[in-house]
This record gives sequence, C-alpha cells and structure tokens, in this order.
Amino acid sequence: MAEQDIREDQMTITNTVDYLRGLKGKDSVLIAPGNLLSALFQYRGIVQDANNSLDAGYYTVNSSAIPNIPYAGYGILVVFKASNYIIQLYLYGDGIKQRKSPDIGVSWGDWKSITFT
Repeated sequence: MAEQDIREDQMTITNTVDYLRGLKGKDSVLIAPGNLLSALFQYRGIVQDANNSLDAGYYTVNSSAIPNIPYAGYGILVVFKASNYIIQLYLYGDGIKQRKSPDIGVSWGDWKSITFT
C-alpha cells in the first residue's frame, strides 16, 4: 500500500472534487463539497421576527409585517454569527441595511444603511 502513496507535493491540482476526505470520530469519511458548504451557511426559512433569526445563514422576508425588519417589503436576511456576536444584513429592493448584536441577540443596535458610491 505504501508504494502506491503519492506525496502531497506531487498531487494533481484541481478546482473541483467529487468528495473531500475527513474524520468523524476515529472513522475516515467522505463528504460532497456542496454538503460541506450547506452545513456552514444554509437556508433557514422564512423570517417571523428578525430578533429571533439568530443562526448563521439566509432567510426569506416575504411580508410587509415582519417585526424588527427595517423595511416594509420583501427581501433576504443574511445572518453571520461568531461566538456571541451576530451581524444581520437585510437586502431589499432599495438597498442594504445592517445591524449587530454583541450578546447573542439579547440586544440589538439600530439598523444602518450600507451605501455604495
């Protein structure tokens, strides 16, 4: 078996793979690249209240009556989470707004517009 091993610096470079090898406990496993990304950043459903949309991912806003959304209309809420810190970006027809929480969503800063010039 060792005579068939390829040194890492002699491996073929590619932009796509069918599977990635990893470890799960003591077992060697394969995961499809699409599954790896979706585990990190995935669709989380429809927003009922922006204050309760705390998991990293993206959410649909499909009503003009969603609590704690800064714009009465439709859009996408994108959430980034790192430890206790959460950032929400709201993308809608007229622009992008963002706000942040330093304490896992217990308190929130004001929504602020992001301007591109």
